[in-house]
Amino acid sequence: MRRKPEAFVVAINDKNTSNIDSAVENLEKAPHLDEKSDELKERLKLLLLRARQSGAAAAASPQRGGGKPVGDDEIKQDFITWRKEYNQWLKTSGRNYSGLLQLTAPERQK
Repeated sequence: MRRKPEAFVVAINDKNTSNIDSAVENLEKAPHLDEKSDELKERLKLLLLRARQSGAAAAASPQRGGGKPVGDDEIKQDFITWRKEYNQWLKTSGRNYSGLLQLTAPERQK
């Protein structure tokens, strides 16, 4: 889940939604860790989908004067809220899974 927020930031700030689909797909493949992590994954997926829609709307109807699309402030605030909850989860329950990647990643051969 750590790299998926990058796709959101790029979609909102750069209006580049090319990474959204793969980020959502990877979230769907992520293992179940606990109830809170599942909730955070689902909320992030929704944020990513909203960012894709916002990017598509901005590309379809560019605004004059460099204005930002309506709803960008709301989606950014929702992401900030999500990020705070995610960071809190990392500090508490997420600590239980900190070694998970090392245990599940295949050994690299020289």
